Amino acid sequence: MMRRVLLIFVASLLAAGMALGQNRSVPDPRDEQFRRLVVGTWEDDYQGKRTMTLKDDGTGTMAVVDRKSVV
Repeated sequence: MMRRVLLIFVASLLAAGMALGQNRSVPDPRDEQFRRLVVGTWEDDYQGKRTMTLKDDGTGTMAVVDRKSVV
């Protein structure tokens, strides 16, 4: 649960920073810090199991398993 809250919080900060910082000429040093914090594999169980793998190059994948489809 704590990991999910942290992931949502950091993702929100990154999204807000990207939206607000489109015209920023000097990069915010916190951006890199937040990017390093979310790297890894994260799981949650909200309306099915989701596994998110976030890489240090900024790419990621998400696998979703719907509980209804699992027998």
